[in-house]
Amino acid sequence: MAQGPHVIIGRVLSDLERMLIRLYYCHWSVRVTFPNELNRRGLVMNIDHLREFTYLAETLSFSATARHFFISASVLSKHVAAMEDDLQVKLFVRDSRNVSLTPDGEAFYHDILPIVDGYDRAIAKLEARRKNIDLHMRVGYLRGAARPFLPKFVQYMEKTHPEVELDIQCMEYGELIRAHRMHNIDVIFNMDFDPEAIDACNSERIYDDKLYVVVGKKHRLAKKQSVLVEELANTRLMLPDEQTYPGLAQRYEQIVRNSYDEALVRRYKDIDTLYLRISQGDCAGFSSGHNYRQFEGRAVFLPLSGIDTSYTISAQWLKSADPRIGVLARDAARACAEYMQSWTDGVPGSSMQIR
Repeated sequence: MAQGPHVIIGRVLSDLERMLIRLYYCHWSVRVTFPNELNRRGLVMNIDHLREFTYLAETLSFSATARHFFISASVLSKHVAAMEDDLQVKLFVRDSRNVSLTPDGEAFYHDILPIVDGYDRAIAKLEARRKNIDLHMRVGYLRGAARPFLPKFVQYMEKTHPEVELDIQCMEYGELIRAHRMHNIDVIFNMDFDPEAIDACNSERIYDDKLYVVVGKKHRLAKKQSVLVEELANTRLMLPDEQTYPGLAQRYEQIVRNSYDEALVRRYKDIDTLYLRISQGDCAGFSSGHNYRQFEGRAVFLPLSGIDTSYTISAQWLKSADPRIGVLARDAARACAEYMQSWTDGVPGSSMQIR
């Protein structure tokens, strides 16, 4: 059996929905077993390799994924090839210039992502319980928005407040706001688009970002340095679902105003669906600069000319929250803001930087 963290999964992906999945969490492993009557041979997979797969599925960039995990692209390729051999399916289509998910790869990504995330949360909780805990602070964050500073936040809290237990959860935008309103989360790292959410919260700025038009690499606008909103007319647009992205959906619609045809609009409920559609079709959408490094292998980011699309990423906590939560959140956010002073979004030709 392989050493270290691992996941045991069934061989045939098409039967995943019919399988009874049982999760057993311990310090070293997540075990997924299937009913005996299916007579599937169990597979052992390293949890780190599954993390690599999910990141690669999101970025469609072997080089970016290898850099993120501090391994070489050739080692990453061997890990992917071994996984495909074990599963007996092709997860990616790859040529000299492009990488894309196969239908099996996309299905596997959506099925395995909650298992990987659940494993990481379980380990974090076990580690926290080993410490002397005086206060439990539940923190929710947007994956892309908090990615640049989240390690700094955790490091700061562990160093200055080891008595505080952190329960950290990654959520989609609308899910994050709803959990906060329902007091299921104490502090969120979020964008400042929802007026109702902002009114109910205290906040501390961490860094500034901006919105870009995003298109696939073969889109008619892909070679431009910037675009006017009028150039999006008669283009298929990917816009966020209003229920899933309250505030953000309205902001995007304010940008395009009367420059789009509702009949050409498709709505998405998660960021991964947006980039899958963008990379594989002729549509355009909008995304934040903080997503560039994660998705640069999949989409082209274009500044909008003549429109101010800047906004703020901040730590937010309810005005009714425990005062100790507010003090901790404000101090940690200021430490993160100092850390982020030299941050840039990385988009070619962009001057977006902390101000």
